[in-house]
Amino acid sequence: MKKLLSLMTALVLALTLAAGGAAAEAAEKTAVREIATAEDLIAVNNDLAGSYVLTADIDLSGYENFPMIGAYMMDEKSEEGEDPVAEYAFTGNFDGNGHTISNLTIDATEDGAHFFGVGLFPCVGEGGTVKNLTVKDIRVKGNMLVGGVVGYAFRCTLDNVNLTAADRNSVESTMVMAGGLIGGLTCSACVNCSVENTDITAAPGGNSGIFGGGFSKPALENCTVRNSTLTAVLGEVPAFGMTEGAWIGGLSGCVNLDDYNPDEWYVKNCAVTDSKITVSGKGSYVGGLTGACGNVLAGPDAKRMQISGCTVENVEISITDGVPFVGGFVGGGFSEGGTPQSFLIDGCKAVNVKITTDAENPVENATGLLLGQAVGSQFTGADGKILDITETGIAADSINSTADVKIFLADGSEYTDAKTVAQVSEMQ
Repeated sequence: MKKLLSLMTALVLALTLAAGGAAAEAAEKTAVREIATAEDLIAVNNDLAGSYVLTADIDLSGYENFPMIGAYMMDEKSEEGEDPVAEYAFTGNFDGNGHTISNLTIDATEDGAHFFGVGLFPCVGEGGTVKNLTVKDIRVKGNMLVGGVVGYAFRCTLDNVNLTAADRNSVESTMVMAGGLIGGLTCSACVNCSVENTDITAAPGGNSGIFGGGFSKPALENCTVRNSTLTAVLGEVPAFGMTEGAWIGGLSGCVNLDDYNPDEWYVKNCAVTDSKITVSGKGSYVGGLTGACGNVLAGPDAKRMQISGCTVENVEISITDGVPFVGGFVGGGFSEGGTPQSFLIDGCKAVNVKITTDAENPVENATGLLLGQAVGSQFTGADGKILDITETGIAADSINSTADVKIFLADGSEYTDAKTVAQVSEMQ
């Protein structure tokens, strides 16, 4: 009996110690670690799933080429072969706590490990969060998915993340996808974020915007761009078999929902102000908000992807080489070779927007006051009812969005035959 009691006591003690060890390990993993120095910031690479809080501003001017936090490695076993491998992405929680990371310099053009995904965080993966952070005075350059703060955002949340500069920020891609804050995004929320005083140099492949590059299924709300520029010379990208570029916008290059639920993914209450977009070369689709957007419709009565409460104000769009599909809001419906996708514009404002194009006939070149092209798309009418876009001659007072937009020709004269929507096509 005594032997049995001794064995039971030993077993209970062993289980207690094991449980205590597991609890301690779990507590260590969930503990919030303080970041106060550049060295602390680099050390985040030791646990990309950890929780962190900035306790001081950090100046990175001592680094000619800052070692980024994590990497974007594609999981070839995922459905489309593009999901990030979790162990390389940042999947933890990073709270900037109102502090600033400044003087970030990154050049990843010769960095094979960061060919895709360049930024302070090359990839924020599933479940990751970055919030309450300001990044200031940056120079970031890479090949694809280049963002000042996040290269690729995948099933994550960015909240109150801001990019600013005492003078000017610079973000540049050499192939495709660049944005001031985010290079590209999939199934992620981005709220209360901003970009200002930033110059974007888009690659020939395009899919770039001042705020973000290519967006697939975003929940984008209360995000802003101010006093910034984007310059794109579109053309071939032989490495990807691209013969021309596409999708340039003030907020994002594109917003693609595919056949996902537009109640979950949308663009709301965002603004682009005091900025300039300059596009030339061989390419298409340019908009004050986004170059192209939309969702695939199951039928004519299906709900459209929604852009609501957004503003484009004091924005210049300059087009040369006859780049087509241009609008003060949206260039046209997103498409990758099929029928362009559809969208709804609700309660948006275009104020003092100027489009200059060297196209001889802007309407024939699909350059419109608000939309370059519409396929199965809609406005909310002035009466609050949904208005199907079936013709180009929609009167400005018949919709609940404003169209203070002028189109000018290369000789400086105003184009007086401009339409609210330049081109309307039937759904196939």
